[in-house]
Amino acid sequence: MNINKKSLYLILSLLFGLGVYFGLPLFSSEVISPSVTNYDECVQVNGQITLMYPAQCTYNGQTFVQQIANSDLSDQIMLEYPIKDTLITSPLTVKGKARGSWFFEGSFLITLNDSSGTEITHSLVTTNEDWMNSDFIDFSVELSFTSPDIKRGELVLQKSNPSGLAEKDINLTIPVVF
Repeated sequence: MNINKKSLYLILSLLFGLGVYFGLPLFSSEVISPSVTNYDECVQVNGQITLMYPAQCTYNGQTFVQQIANSDLSDQIMLEYPIKDTLITSPLTVKGKARGSWFFEGSFLITLNDSSGTEITHSLVTTNEDWMNSDFIDFSVELSFTSPDIKRGELVLQKSNPSGLAEKDINLTIPVVF
């Protein structure tokens, strides 16, 4: 009977060992992350959203940029404030970052228009940083204005175009609310 007990203990020990070996991965605390390949998928898995224009979402160390319907300029210029459809008041501080190629002689034009296209105010955005490279350069400019009777408008950031050729005009247009 001792041999049967030893055999039984050996078989039970072996089964227990196999159960632990194959069962541990089932109870592992490792979480399998979903595959994320774009901004929309990142939002769906509750990635960290950075409010800028265009918006960004970060998940598992990867950052995805929201695609802008009219054109994607996120590789050239990004606006931190204001973002799309923000209620703005005067004075308005516009902040963002743009590639050096967005500037010419260290500046580019920003215009605030009402929804009918009438200009409310404009200003040059300037930088003292080295703009003659392809890096992003932080910018900030304050716009003072009188709110129009029309409640909607747009902020237009115009890439400097020293050539004057219309086909080289590039604008980032942000809808705003007064």
